[in-house]
Amino acid sequence: MVEKAVLENVQDLVNLRILLMKELGELNGNEELFQKATEEYFTANINNPNSYTAILKVDGEIVSAGSIVFFIRPPLPGNLQGKEAYVMNMYTAFDHRKHGYSSAILKHLMQYGQKSGVNRI
Repeated sequence: MVEKAVLENVQDLVNLRILLMKELGELNGNEELFQKATEEYFTANINNPNSYTAILKVDGEIVSAGSIVFFIRPPLPGNLQGKEAYVMNMYTAFDHRKHGYSSAILKHLMQYGQKSGVNRI
């Protein structure tokens, strides 16, 4: 079941993000600095109304996560308020793939965005 991430989940979110960056080949010896910066980001933003992170647990372990962030851009004819969202940080641990976990996270984030009044994600 997909649920909102809370402060107690920060270290698990950091660990998943490190796995993501390692898979992408993005960590070039800066893992400690990246880990600290990521921990600071999630700690500062986990309760920020302009962002939302969803998690999915299997046997009590967080194995998949994704985030959505909200921003305001100049108005468009179909979006006079300019409120939009961006989905980011989607990741499922390698051993838990092919079970639809990322799809469930994405669906949850899209529904959350729509409930928040966003027409464009």
